[in-house]
Amino acid sequence: MASRDQIIQRMARVYREEQGSADIDLSSFAEYLIRNGVKPPPAPTTRELMAKAAKRALKQDIRRDQVTGRPYHGWQAVPHGKDARTGQLSFTYIDADEAPREPMKTALLLKVSMMIDDGVQVTFDAEHWNRVNPKEDPIVVDELLDLRDQVQWRVASRDEESIDDDGGEGSGGDLESPSV
Repeated sequence: MASRDQIIQRMARVYREEQGSADIDLSSFAEYLIRNGVKPPPAPTTRELMAKAAKRALKQDIRRDQVTGRPYHGWQAVPHGKDARTGQLSFTYIDADEAPREPMKTALLLKVSMMIDDGVQVTFDAEHWNRVNPKEDPIVVDELLDLRDQVQWRVASRDEESIDDDGGEGSGGDLESPSV
């Protein structure tokens, strides 16, 4: 039997054909799925909603280094084993200002691992697009995957923005909506 995700994936193709559109508006598509008998996922509990809100709030806690003025994430997600019920990886959050070295390193390695996964998928996506569009100039991702120069350019750009904000170093920009 197909999973809900597989059913949705199949129905996306049908929906797109019926709508005559290349893209899918998720709100309209959700209505279509419900109308066509796809059972929605269970509503989250109050505790699950609060945990999700807490996660979002902790991820958005952007602080400024007192010396450099550069932004950093105040809370870091550290893998904490798998949830016995769902089998999904669970996390604890550590304060970056107080974190011991090993959990901090683990949190940073997790972010790097996610970047690598994204790079692998970008490669596969570009290979596929290039194959199905042989008359177009191919999209080349090799040089894009070496991010070292781009990271350094962005760091330098943010340092310049910080100086431009008030004429002094370290003020940074809008703490509410950092471009981190």
